Amino acid sequence: RLYSDFALPWILQMDPETAHTLTLRCGELVQVLHAMLPNTVPMQWLLKPGVAAPQGPSLQQRLMGLAFDSPVGIAAGFDK
Repeated sequence: RLYSDFALPWILQMDPETAHTLTLRCGELVQVLHAMLPNTVPMQWLLKPGVAAPQGPSLQQRLMGLAFDSPVGIAAGFDK
């Protein structure tokens, strides 16, 4: 509820470049916290999301001759 009631409305009202910069700064903060608290469960989950991601043959997709492990992808430009 914290995300949907507070964070999301706030983020959607931001200028895209400001939101992008904020995302980068949050990523830097997560890295610093991980260096300070390397074995905490939330840090492991944030930095290794594949551990929590569901996997299996039912999620695999084949499109235009390419095989994908999941039907979910990241939009182009997300890695700026």
